[in-house]
Amino acid sequence: MAITMIVMVIVGILSAVMLERQAAVTLAVGRQLDGYQEHHGKKGLAEAVEAYLLMLQNVSMADLIEEDPHLFDLELADGSIVSVHFNDAQGRALALPNKLDAKLRDKAEALLFNLQELEPDRYKSLTRTDGPMAIDAQAAEVSVIRAAARAATNDVDLADRLTDELMRARADHELTRADLGRISTNLEFSADQRLAVTELFTVVPSIWGVRVDLRTPRTGNQPERLVSAYEGLVQVGSTRARRTGRGNIFLSFEPVDLAEQGSRGEFAGGRGNGR
Repeated sequence: MAITMIVMVIVGILSAVMLERQAAVTLAVGRQLDGYQEHHGKKGLAEAVEAYLLMLQNVSMADLIEEDPHLFDLELADGSIVSVHFNDAQGRALALPNKLDAKLRDKAEALLFNLQELEPDRYKSLTRTDGPMAIDAQAAEVSVIRAAARAATNDVDLADRLTDELMRARADHELTRADLGRISTNLEFSADQRLAVTELFTVVPSIWGVRVDLRTPRTGNQPERLVSAYEGLVQVGSTRARRTGRGNIFLSFEPVDLAEQGSRGEFAGGRGNGR
């Protein structure tokens, strides 16, 4: 009897170990499958966005986004809806300037230092992880314009005057490179300051933010529901002439933590005249 009980205990222990191992294996396989689906789903979405951009013939990205940041929708086989939104991301400051050469890196770091007075969440919303150092003078918020102006001039008074001039000019019309030169001349900038202005500001953005939302189909009384989203940065020229090649326009494209960010379905787009 004792031997029988010992055997039963051993069998029970072995069974429990085997079941636990089987559960672990099942979870591991599930994670691998989820990862596989995530990777290829993200890749497919990125390719759809690239294909759309490459189809546009001689269309200004800035004008396109200003008209409507919601570029297009795709309906999947199961009825789910993929919505794609763009915005001008070059109005934000480059948060990781370590890839720049030493001279430009100093200016980029000075710009970031000037933004440090903002609240952490506000600072994060005004920075980006990739792209060139220059910010879009037409789209950037006034706090970013002022931070860049201080980095360019090393003079608080001149920086405030430069900021005021840029904001006034862009409220009146779409900024051009000539505006940057004219304002620098009127403010009697030194040669170094003029050069810094051309390095820290641009009026021809090439960095754009993209958000892709996936929603369930509307069925009966059930409304659409946001189930997943991706956000990233793409680098393309302002017109079709610079949009050549495939597979190289995305600088980043990652899933959004909806629980942390909230279930918003789009982000702001366009280039402001007075933001």
